[in-house]
Amino acid sequence: SDGATPTDAISDKAEEILPLTDLHLAARDGNLPRLLDLLRDPVQMIHVNAAAGYDFMTPLHFAADAQADACVSALLVQGQADATRLD
Repeated sequence: SDGATPTDAISDKAEEILPLTDLHLAARDGNLPRLLDLLRDPVQMIHVNAAAGYDFMTPLHFAADAQADACVSALLVQGQADATRLD
C-alpha cells in the first residue's frame, strides 16, 4: 500500500474534475490587477462563484485564505461574489 486513503483518491479526482480557473488563480495569488481585468470579462464572470480545486473553494475563498483584502473587496464589489457560499 502507498498510504493513500480513499479520501486522497477523491481529492485527486476533484482536482482533475474541477480545475482552478483564471479567477481562482488570480485570487489565490493576490494578483489584483489580473483579477480586475478578469472581472471586466463577461466570460470570466461565469466563474465568480464557481467551486474548484480539492477543497471546492470559490475565488472569494482563495482570496480570503490568502489574506488578499483588496482581492476580497474586488470580488465582492465588482464581481458581486456570493459571500454566503461554503467550501
